[in-house]
Amino acid sequence: MQATWPGGTEGQQAAAVKVERVDGGKFGTHCVRITVPPEAPANWVGWRQKVRITSGASYFVAAWLRARGLTGEARVHGHFLDDAGQLAGPKFWSTGGSVGGDDEWKLVSGLVSMSGPVSTFELHLTMNVRGVLEHDGAVMMRTVRAALGEIEQRQARPGLAVWAEDPLVKVFRDTPAGKLPAAPELAGGRNEAECLQLCLRSSAAASVTVKLEPLRSGAAALPPGRIETVGYVPCLQPSGYFSSSAKPYERRLAGGTGRTDGWRGWWPDYLVPSDGRIALEARRTQPLWITYAVSRDAAPGEYRGDVVVEQAGQPPVRVPVRLRVWRFVMPDRASLQVIYDLRNGPGWSTFRTEEDWRTWWRFMAEHHVCPDEIQPRAGFKLVDGKVVMDTAAFDRAAAYCYDELHMSAGYFAGPFYACGWAHPPSPFLGLKYPSPEYQAAYQDAVRQYWAHLKAKGWADRLSLYVSDEPWADRREVIQWLADIIGYTRAVDPQIPVYSSTWGHVKAWDGVLNHVGLGQYGVYPMSEWAERRKAGDKAWFTTDGQMEIDTPYNATERMLPWYCFTHGVDGYEFWGFSWYTYDPYKFGWHSFIYQSGEPGKYDWVRYPNGDGFIAYPGEPLGRSGPLSTIRLEEAREGIEDYDLLLAARAAAAKQPHGELAKALAEVAGLTRIPNAGGYRSTDILPDPDALTSLRRRIGDLLDKTP
Repeated sequence: MQATWPGGTEGQQAAAVKVERVDGGKFGTHCVRITVPPEAPANWVGWRQKVRITSGASYFVAAWLRARGLTGEARVHGHFLDDAGQLAGPKFWSTGGSVGGDDEWKLVSGLVSMSGPVSTFELHLTMNVRGVLEHDGAVMMRTVRAALGEIEQRQARPGLAVWAEDPLVKVFRDTPAGKLPAAPELAGGRNEAECLQLCLRSSAAASVTVKLEPLRSGAAALPPGRIETVGYVPCLQPSGYFSSSAKPYERRLAGGTGRTDGWRGWWPDYLVPSDGRIALEARRTQPLWITYAVSRDAAPGEYRGDVVVEQAGQPPVRVPVRLRVWRFVMPDRASLQVIYDLRNGPGWSTFRTEEDWRTWWRFMAEHHVCPDEIQPRAGFKLVDGKVVMDTAAFDRAAAYCYDELHMSAGYFAGPFYACGWAHPPSPFLGLKYPSPEYQAAYQDAVRQYWAHLKAKGWADRLSLYVSDEPWADRREVIQWLADIIGYTRAVDPQIPVYSSTWGHVKAWDGVLNHVGLGQYGVYPMSEWAERRKAGDKAWFTTDGQMEIDTPYNATERMLPWYCFTHGVDGYEFWGFSWYTYDPYKFGWHSFIYQSGEPGKYDWVRYPNGDGFIAYPGEPLGRSGPLSTIRLEEAREGIEDYDLLLAARAAAAKQPHGELAKALAEVAGLTRIPNAGGYRSTDILPDPDALTSLRRRIGDLLDKTP
């Protein structure tokens, strides 16, 4: 270990940037502080320390961090180096936890696992955002790895226990029994669905039957509820983005630590339809997901009915359920635009026939989410130098999705996608960028397609996805996309041209009019507010944010709330059905070979659950998709968004009333910057805060004339 911590900046930096030791801190007499003023250019700045380590060993790294006005997130980082001081092995590492905004002292930590030709770990107390960041109590120590075993607990009472848990909370096999009996109170609008998570636990193996009595309000009754059992998948590998430079014949390992607030073990995720006959293992908690659909024409009021759990030789357990139906009506077409890419993954082939697509589209529509593209795409070809468009097959599919299923969003046909990361634009209909022929053909195709969408009434739902996560620090990438966006907007400046930039690319202000923002603060919300005033549109881009191994279904439920608070029109998550392994057997992904720039390839493993939020039914003997607790909470959040919009409209008539005060509390739950979807317990420490606030807003709206 070095005797001192070298501090400073990487490259040129503004003179006002400070890297200093100051009095005070979390411990002792001093800490270190980094100050980067708002006008300073973005750059890595902070303190670094080299530590000699043993390859193959594991180390615990932790530090306390405090933020003041940080424009994004900050965490502890590290580099893996070889004997020559060059990046080696997994190359980079970061703690799972982070700070941002005005966070008080917070402990961030992680486990560093060494592999490959690594001899040195360079610990970085650094940041690449603006504001003030302080570090104290940094520590690094070698560890002995241990496996998490089952939690041993005394059975609170012999026999069968039945209780309810908030659906935001993930229930584990060793979750102890709650209160018996429970009286869950649900609430929701008409034309939506409400979920009850009911948990069963027995001191001995048992077979039970669960029956749902109709929920009634006087002579009125709701449709019968639906029972699903919650299934578990193993997550035995850390979650995050892991890269490897291993040769094809070498084993690829995830170096470093995971970024979630979860642990290795069995995690609840998929849902299996049930007839109510449940086999319970001894001392194993089994959650049930019970869904009550409320029809559009249901009479408002309180509906009551019991869930009855029967066991041979025992008196039945009756759980009284109350469901308050508000006057609010969920629109058939959700106001929030939500896209999940629907495709085959490298480890599973789901879509073989037109009916396969339609089955999954119907399933998505039931959850108010949309596929990225409609299959088959509109066709384009060059005939005698002119662009000819064929939309016959596309129109049949699009009419089904947009007119019959009321989907709210989608992307232009695939040929308009230009390039991703640092790759140059692909040829268009065989014509190479940046030739005049390329520009003319691209514009002609856009012109025909846009006119067709407007004639069909679909233009307000679709955006032209021009580039995925462009490397905007490359001058050539800036120019490529500026050119192609210019071609498109010359046809009609109102065409929404989308790119998932994550951060704010100021060079494209006034050029790119539909941006994908990182939900956790990489794009300062103050800067987004200015772009919104200028007429731009935004979605949150959320790759890697919907994790299996994090204790709450928080980000799935909260994303629409973030959209409501920050004036964002929707969100997109890149995968609905992308599997690299059998998802029932592996809660993590395989490494895949991908290229971020021409001629360079790396092995990359994506976070646990990233790329899919539904499961194929075939391995369990069922056709079509199966839902997940993550997807069900995503649906609930999308329905919340329309409730919040209705409440905002009503509160505008009484700006100082109770409803307006309740809506003001939403901002407190949806702060940006935040820890992101990896760490649900950080972004929603108290799940009841959201549940109770939603109930209060709905009840107040119901009383508003």
